[in-house]
Amino acid sequence: MKFDPTLLTLALSTFATPASAQTSSPGGGAAMPAGSATVPGPQPLGTETYFHDVGSTQNDWGGGVATTCWLQAYFAEGGLDTITEVLTSYGTPAFPGSVASGLPVQILIYEDPNDDMDPTDGVLLWSTAGVTTSVDTDILISYPVNPPVTVSGVFFIGAACTHNVNDYPAPRDTTQSSLGRAWMCRSNGAGVVFNINDLGANDFPPQDMDNFGGGASVFRIRANGSTLGTNYCLSTINSTGASATMGANGSGRISANNLTLCAIGVPQVPGVGIFIAGPGLIQQPIFDGFLCINPVGLERINVITPPVANKVTQTIDLTMLSVTAGLPFHFQHWFRDPTAGGTGANLTDGIIIDITP
Repeated sequence: MKFDPTLLTLALSTFATPASAQTSSPGGGAAMPAGSATVPGPQPLGTETYFHDVGSTQNDWGGGVATTCWLQAYFAEGGLDTITEVLTSYGTPAFPGSVASGLPVQILIYEDPNDDMDPTDGVLLWSTAGVTTSVDTDILISYPVNPPVTVSGVFFIGAACTHNVNDYPAPRDTTQSSLGRAWMCRSNGAGVVFNINDLGANDFPPQDMDNFGGGASVFRIRANGSTLGTNYCLSTINSTGASATMGANGSGRISANNLTLCAIGVPQVPGVGIFIAGPGLIQQPIFDGFLCINPVGLERINVITPPVANKVTQTIDLTMLSVTAGLPFHFQHWFRDPTAGGTGANLTDGIIIDITP
């Protein structure tokens, strides 16, 4: 259809902060890494596998009477993801007999609250207990995450194994460098409880494997996740030095009404923005970026959620929007950005959510 600037002006004319706008409490957040490219669309998202190893190990780590913990950092696909499974192997076939079977382990998921790729201040989201099995084989042991756990920005998956003096449970791929992604920590001594809630409080707080005496490596520990929606349209560089993108979590089911949107990489200051939505898509220059939702049928979600660590997360009430089961709906975030391109505002890319009953 022909673009109508009058409709666009009407749709966006009230983007100034309304006096009656609600302000919600800030939630957890995560920053988009600097230098992230714009996201042309569409780019379908689905089930991802998070891993840094190449599929085999050449060494391990542990030793002593201790609890050894290995951790690995990942960036959530689309900025927001749901982790459904954690997988790790134990020991390495390069040194058979390096770890006993049946040792107690805890499988862990942490949120990185400031996205600094350091798990010292990690916030524990989920843990489950297990035992070492299929040791020294590189076989990945699956630990379902039920119910699934939502992560945003940088997150860590880990495993902590309590072992004896000649056990080396942590599986290391020494063909890869950590580059700030692989970390270890531990508590020493029989009966010493490993603190999973405060990793920095342990005898050995988290250390990057590239800077630790064991040598550069990553761990054979992985995760699976499932994102929601399809990103489309373009987003331009804003004052953070990166483009802002959309992510989504939950579902597009009207009956469940559990859709959560996130805008990643938005400026902290002035911290004003709103989500917009509509049935049609478009890519039209406006402000410093692009409008990705057709102004015909465009709806404002007038709840202002301040960004935390350059990310806005907000649960959306689908029953308050003109959604129709069986048809897609489009979402985007508009935000003030007075120091970037001169217009005073910008937008994320768009995301398409399939709406179901």
